[in-house]
Amino acid sequence: MAKIATLDDLIDYCEKEAEKLPDCVDEVLLKRAGLPWPRVAAVSRVHALPEVYESVIRTLDIFGVSIGYFALWPCSSRDRDLADAILESNEDTAPPTLVARQRGLIIVGADEADLVAVGTRDSDTPDKVFRIEFCTAPGVRVSEVAPNFLVFMMLAGNLHALTVSDDATAEVAAGEMASRCQELGCSAEQAAFWILRSRHLAS
Repeated sequence: MAKIATLDDLIDYCEKEAEKLPDCVDEVLLKRAGLPWPRVAAVSRVHALPEVYESVIRTLDIFGVSIGYFALWPCSSRDRDLADAILESNEDTAPPTLVARQRGLIIVGADEADLVAVGTRDSDTPDKVFRIEFCTAPGVRVSEVAPNFLVFMMLAGNLHALTVSDDATAEVAAGEMASRCQELGCSAEQAAFWILRSRHLAS
């Protein structure tokens, strides 16, 4: 079972996964070719991008890329670029978007049909990552899942590596995920999400 503790580990893991899926390379591969500064600035003029998230999108091309069940981009449009996708996803008036706005969050990705958001630079939770659940929960439920977006990506990679392994039972996957959450600096609330998801996916 691959262990992902650094960005280099994650890039290597995604490269190996891309080799297994030659028809989906652009949806799996993490490339060191981030969004140009003028496009980052176009988003920052509207939303106060937090430090770590801004660094990620300036370093890596994550537009159209997914790690396991998690899309690293808002799935509103694939016609243009990440900047447009972020702007479009945060301007509507749907309940999840309104909740995100009220809490100082920017929608930046997806967990299947639910949303992934980060705290803005000027919010009470800058850079922290949240899951906005509205398809399987009554109303809209917001839970904190990672200390920042870089760690979120590494956790997603670890979750995928653990749950696709033939050796991982539900309990083994949950135990390993708990250890990796601790190593990556997750709080108890953040770790609980990944441990529960790993147990579910490996069962």
